[in-house]
Amino acid sequence: MVVICNECSKKYDDKDCSTICPHEEFLPKEIQVQKDLAFGLIGKRLRFAHEANNPNGKDVRIMCIGWDGMVQLHGWTGEFAPSLFVEVK
Repeated sequence: MVVICNECSKKYDDKDCSTICPHEEFLPKEIQVQKDLAFGLIGKRLRFAHEANNPNGKDVRIMCIGWDGMVQLHGWTGEFAPSLFVEVK
């Protein structure tokens, strides 16, 4: 919700910022976007984008999402950017 601070009159969205002045963002916008993308992929069959049209490509599923929006996959080691994946239809 967009809020106006009674002390400094600055407008801010309290889902993104602390409600204590000076309303610093919890995370930079690019990390917020990455996390939103990752959460949108939860529970879906995915493939690495470069294997999207490969009939022998391996499907993967997200196991967890890190604080920075990077994802861990079932059966894989490491973290991956969610932008590397496409949903398998």
